[in-house]
Amino acid sequence: MWYRGTADAIYQNIYLLDQERPRYVLILSGDHVYSMDYRQMIAQHEETGADLTIGCIEVPREEAKRFGVMEVDASLRIRSFAEKPADPKPIPGKPDRSLASMGIYVFTTETLVRSLIADARRADSQHDFGKNVIPALVEGNARVYAHPFHEPGRPENNYWRDIGTLESYYAANMDLLEPEPPFRLDDPDWPVRTYYLPAPPARVVSEGQEAVVENSMLSPGAVVRGATVRRSILGPNVVLEPGAVVEDSLIFEGTRVGKGAQVRRTIIDKQVVVPPGDRIGGQPRDRSRGFKITESGLVVIPKGMVLA
Repeated sequence: MWYRGTADAIYQNIYLLDQERPRYVLILSGDHVYSMDYRQMIAQHEETGADLTIGCIEVPREEAKRFGVMEVDASLRIRSFAEKPADPKPIPGKPDRSLASMGIYVFTTETLVRSLIADARRADSQHDFGKNVIPALVEGNARVYAHPFHEPGRPENNYWRDIGTLESYYAANMDLLEPEPPFRLDDPDWPVRTYYLPAPPARVVSEGQEAVVENSMLSPGAVVRGATVRRSILGPNVVLEPGAVVEDSLIFEGTRVGKGAQVRRTIIDKQVVVPPGDRIGGQPRDRSRGFKITESGLVVIPKGMVLA
């Protein structure tokens, strides 16, 4: 593997910092869903004279085992940091909650460069921010502060999801289908900018029987022909043929679900053809067909898989 860890990924591109010479460096994860105004975090970093500021959020203590967990003093200075601890430390006065790192960092550039070089020289390091770089800074009495996460315009909400697992990725997508979703893609005050496929509008057509779409999202080019869709997301150019039923599922681009087929609680990647009359999700033979099954029973079908 080219990058040995999150810190090594920055270290191997450190020449960019030498070229640009920024005062601060903002480092983000690519597998999180949230809305955040980074200007507030950078302002706090400047005001405190911090070497490192870490975005943080309260999480249930049991879930905190998946994250970096910190203890802070009254000024929000971090006094201890443990990556994915077996027994996360609770927040004082909140025995069932822990303060978790969001994987969002503002470094003073000098501190970042010095830390990366020192970490790269350590043979016993995993070259990871959470496991190595941050604990070394905290233990070395560097000025490391926590920045409590606040969602722009909705401070009472503070939605943040780490979608690094299939279960969490699925759950985050299902969140979008709530009548009042905790994370809004259509917030005019905080729009999401992304690539929009130049495809025709989605179509819902009653063909031989009524088409039903409930609590779902249809992407451009999706076509529902006399089929039923409930609590599901259809990607671009997905086609559901007459009599098909899709429930609690994520269907990726270019997939076709044949006549009378039933798909329940399943993630189907791109360019898959589900044969007419097939049954997927909650079926005894799901595993024997080569599908990945998560602990909760979520079925995952890889890109382009040919279904017999």
